[in-house]
This record gives sequence, structure tokens and C-alpha cells, in this order.
Amino acid sequence: MSVISFDVGIKNLAFCVLKKLPNEKYELLGWDNVNLLNDSSTGLPTKNICYSCKSKATHQSGEVNSCARHSVRPILTDLSGNKLLKIPSTKELYSILLAKESTTKKSAKKEALVEALKKYYAFPLEVIKPLKVANFDLSYFHDSIRFLVLKHKESWLQLDEICIENQPAFKNPQMKSVQMLLFATLRDILRTETQGPPPIRLVHASQKVKGKTAGDDGYKERKKGSEDRVTSAINAKKIIDTHNLIGKFQGAAKKNDLADAFCMCLDAIAKMCAKES
Repeated sequence: MSVISFDVGIKNLAFCVLKKLPNEKYELLGWDNVNLLNDSSTGLPTKNICYSCKSKATHQSGEVNSCARHSVRPILTDLSGNKLLKIPSTKELYSILLAKESTTKKSAKKEALVEALKKYYAFPLEVIKPLKVANFDLSYFHDSIRFLVLKHKESWLQLDEICIENQPAFKNPQMKSVQMLLFATLRDILRTETQGPPPIRLVHASQKVKGKTAGDDGYKERKKGSEDRVTSAINAKKIIDTHNLIGKFQGAAKKNDLADAFCMCLDAIAKMCAKES
């Protein structure tokens, strides 16, 4: 039997796909953390890094982003040779281009001057300020969720159960909306002409890690509890991992959401086994 569990989030929508094997072992079929602000078919700009050394990019040569050291083209400078940290005025751009192309028209617009100079220079990279969650509407989240489910449709159609962390309606209505979008999208996409979607069950947050303090007071304790439970399963060599997903978990900056999704899978499989016995 195989189960997928979702720990609901916007910047951290975690999911785990776990399959029960004989001899109390489990196979990890999927384990990831998805940012709904980036992972849609429309695709927001990702973090800019240098093509060569992977450090922060500061300049752009055509479509290639780079740090100053690995710039493909000479970095844009003023007529005195000083590096420009931002795109200068139209007048200054005209003067720089005139030194390269004597036929440049003085009436040229700033956009045209920039495009002409890009043939010769690397321009300062314009940093796009990330939008806050509040700036996105539900249609964007829906597009991201659809993109995710369609990507995994063929394998997720074979699941025996889907678990979604239930969100409080009044405490965090935006997260509740994401939960319902996820629920509806899974039901809509994971079906064929002859087969309906796998059964979907909502899981209360308190059921993810039992024996810990309930409510807000026990939040950190529960998060640590789920990570400890994952570590225990890994150390006991109960997990078959052919995709290096454990390494991805161990190297993740934010482990607790991945751990929560894993724990929900373990509990769901235990419930299904209990029903069969």
C-alpha cells in the first residue's frame, strides 16, 4: 500500500509519498518541499546566481547572469571608467554609446540606448523585490497546485490514500483556502474515465505527533518530535531510499514540514494495516 501526505503551506507545501513493504520497512517514493510562489506554470523569477561560481549575480550580459568577477562582457562604466552600480540617466547613456557608435541619434529613448549598449557591456542586474504572500490571489496558488499535481499525475493515480493536514478556518483563513484548493485539485485531476481519485482524508495537526503538548504552547515541541521520529526511522534502517530523498531531508534548511508529512504517512499506513488485520 502507498500513501501521500501533505503538510499545508504556501512557501513550504511539503509532501511525502511512502509505500509499505514487508518486514516493517517502507520505500520513499517522493519527499519534497514546494514553494507555491515559485512553482507554478507561470513561474516567478528565481534567485539570481552567477552562472560560473554560483554566488550572488550582480550583472547581466544578454541572458547570462554573473558576479562582477565572471562577467561575460565588460562591466558598464561611465566615461571616466567608474563602474556603474545602476542604470544611469538617458543623457549619460547617450554619451557612453556615442563613444562606441558615432551615428547614435541624440533623440534616442532610454530603452533604445540600453538595448544598444547591451551589445558591448554587462549591465547592473535589476533586483526584483519578492512579492509578499498577501500580494498573490488564490488563482496563482491554484495554478501552482495544478502544476504540481499534473506533474505527478501518473504516479499519484496509483496511491491508496491521500492525507491533507486540516487547517483552522478562523485562525489562518488563507492557509485554509490553500488546503481546499489542494483538496479540489487532487480530486479533479487524479481520475480517469474508469477510475475515481484515491480517497482523501483530512488530518488534524494534533494527530501528527502524539504525546506532545497541544495548542500553540506545544508547537516547537511537536515540530521537534516529528523530526526525531524521522531520524529514528532512518537510524533503524526501516526506510528504503533509492532516490537520495533522505539526503535531501538531512540537507534541508527547513526540516519540520517534511518531517510532519512523513509522520502523517506512517500513521496513515498504520491505520490502513489495522483495518486489514
